[in-house]
Amino acid sequence: MGQGFSRKYEWPGKCEAGAIKFGVPTQGLESAKDMLYPMGGGSEVDPVIAAMYRNTHGNFAPGEQKNRNYDWKFDPTAH
Repeated sequence: MGQGFSRKYEWPGKCEAGAIKFGVPTQGLESAKDMLYPMGGGSEVDPVIAAMYRNTHGNFAPGEQKNRNYDWKFDPTAH
């Protein structure tokens, strides 16, 4: 009792010495801002695909007005 769980891994000696590195080294100096907000903006989306995705997922562009295609005509004879 009072001890953390141990899986009893047997790591190679390189791991314990810190000689193994994980990940991919960077190729140049890129800022996080340039990676998140590339020059020229985002990629263009095909309008046909955007319309299909808007219909299936309800995904509207920022500031795009939703059109639910309601028929607002009032018919007093309809009951």
